[in-house]
Amino acid sequence: MKNNKEVWSNNNASLQVGDYVKVVRDIKYPTITIGQGVTGIITSFTDDNRPQINSKSAGKFICESEYLDKVHLTHLEKEVIKLLKDIKYQTGYMTNSWGDNSMLSQMAIEDQISPWSIESEIDKFADKMNIYL
Repeated sequence: MKNNKEVWSNNNASLQVGDYVKVVRDIKYPTITIGQGVTGIITSFTDDNRPQINSKSAGKFICESEYLDKVHLTHLEKEVIKLLKDIKYQTGYMTNSWGDNSMLSQMAIEDQISPWSIESEIDKFADKMNIYL
């Protein structure tokens, strides 16, 4: 659900779906505590505009926005995330088609998905970010 009013973080940043956030003080629930420093991504908002967070370390949880700081990613961090998502997509596509040579050939021709395209994406990223590999 999209939030229907502006929601602000502890560090006075507007929160939106897709934002990276960090828990700034312990969130105590009856059966679990989400500790300070846990990070995650806002996946949606509840009807009362509380962020729903998906965290690798803490799972999914809902909390008040004042428990969260918005994490401002650097340009490099955003580009690394984009590159890794692309690599994950391409390798997943190849893995799911493994053993089907006609499908692998079609992917290489039509979608330009192959081990060489992954290498090319890494090279483009390195050039863009002035990284020497």
